[in-house]
Amino acid sequence: MIFDEQKKPFLKELLVDTAASTNAISEIYADFHAYTIRPLSKRKDYIGAGSEKLDVIGEVAIRCHWVETPNYMMKWPFLVIKNLPEDMIIGFRAANHTEP
Repeated sequence: MIFDEQKKPFLKELLVDTAASTNAISEIYADFHAYTIRPLSKRKDYIGAGSEKLDVIGEVAIRCHWVETPNYMMKWPFLVIKNLPEDMIIGFRAANHTEP
């Protein structure tokens, strides 16, 4: 998976976590890149790697494309987590779509 470099900076530090239940970024990261945070209709808790509960404040959509088909663009949802380390990006969907 490659993120749209023209719209937003390339997300180089993608933490691929195949055990993750969703994609997530920090609130600070979302604010820095001026993503529009949409509130969730239902309260969601995200369980982190150490079984800790992380506070979800909303969701953003980030444009990306598959490595194999760079002309096919889509937006993937990322949860926005309060108090997640600033540069941490968690992505389970990327595991099968990134170059090794």
